[in-house]
Amino acid sequence: MLKVKVPEELPMGAHRYKTYLSEWAEKHDRSGAVVHDKLQIFIAPGAEPSVLMESYSHELVHIIGRVFCVHLDEREVDSLAEGLTQFLRDGLGIEFDWSNIETIKANLPIAVDKLPTRRSPISSAEAKQAARAAIAKRTAGTT
Repeated sequence: MLKVKVPEELPMGAHRYKTYLSEWAEKHDRSGAVVHDKLQIFIAPGAEPSVLMESYSHELVHIIGRVFCVHLDEREVDSLAEGLTQFLRDGLGIEFDWSNIETIKANLPIAVDKLPTRRSPISSAEAKQAARAAIAKRTAGTT
């Protein structure tokens, strides 16, 4: 396997997302989360390498969706992340190296109950409604 260091900052569009390993996720039955307003990615440490890799891919797909206005429901994000992870790991022989990623104990800067879990994914209608609200918020006052 080829070890590839996870970047401390992930450039996407005009943004740079900072990546952290954070124990909050294990306590809240999540393997990762992205907080777009703070440009932060949180991944739960201590999981199996394939779970870490898939969690990071999952959050990456969320970021791609947000930055490039691609509206995906949670199941679609899961599917794309699994496929991406399998391609990177099994197709290219890549394994992520987390050695340069800071581990923090801080809680998320947003309410955890606002994040969807894999056990209770948001519906397509909810995702579309949230996307419309986010677009309306972004475009308010620009006309």
